[in-house]
Amino acid sequence: MPRSDGGQRVDGFEAISLIRKMEAQHNKQPVKILLISADPDLNEEKVRQNGANYFLAKPFNMAILINKLNEIFHK
Repeated sequence: MPRSDGGQRVDGFEAISLIRKMEAQHNKQPVKILLISADPDLNEEKVRQNGANYFLAKPFNMAILINKLNEIFHK
């Protein structure tokens, strides 16, 4: 489905794949990626297999988000 600016939409896994390819092509350190989704079929394992480092399932409350961000930035 095209975007309003004429570009193509990509889903989260496609976006992660593009990011990881660009990192490899340019010999860059991988960025930390937190995938947030309401998809009931997703879990931490599937998300990691697709290149994300962290996963947060919707719905979540602010305390859970803060804990996850602390986990990410204080590792």
